[in-house]
Amino acid sequence: YSVRLEDRFVSPPSRTTLDQMAVNLRGLSTVSNTPVTTLLSLRINETAGFEAKGTVTPIPPAADLEFGLTNFDLRTIQPYLEPHVRIAISNGIFGVQGRVRYQAPGTDSPQLQFTGGFHVTNLLSTDLEAHDPLVSWNGLDVSGIDFAWEPSHLQIGRIYWGGLKANLLIATNGQATLATLIPAPTNAP
Repeated sequence: YSVRLEDRFVSPPSRTTLDQMAVNLRGLSTVSNTPVTTLLSLRINETAGFEAKGTVTPIPPAADLEFGLTNFDLRTIQPYLEPHVRIAISNGIFGVQGRVRYQAPGTDSPQLQFTGGFHVTNLLSTDLEAHDPLVSWNGLDVSGIDFAWEPSHLQIGRIYWGGLKANLLIATNGQATLATLIPAPTNAP
């Protein structure tokens, strides 16, 4: 099976294809507080892979899932950036791997918790105003993340950033090009 999604609320429209989908649920029951063992995998835009496995409890809502996203092309998010920043992503691959846990409010444990890490490789971004390279790097790897919400805390074990290059240009009017990357607010009708 495959699913094609098109979001026309952004310009240009965002197009995503999901295929090679597999869902495996074990332990389904009419008893709402019974955990369901879950395995979900799919491919995104013919290159990225996503997999999540663990348990989900319908009521009260709870989840404990290990997941991973590999080889996600960051150019996919370009339509969502354009209304907010004048930056084009020309290249870049994103991946994340970790464990996410959710519990309904009112327990002693954090409501939401993530442990794991993410990486962005071969990033190349361009200033859409000057059409010059803006920021690029070979690799950004953030590992050992321990994040919790309600109560909140964040701990990061390691950040590695290799091959970073950034350009900051000063225009003839003395304004740094960074200031031109955020569009001026428009008045909505």
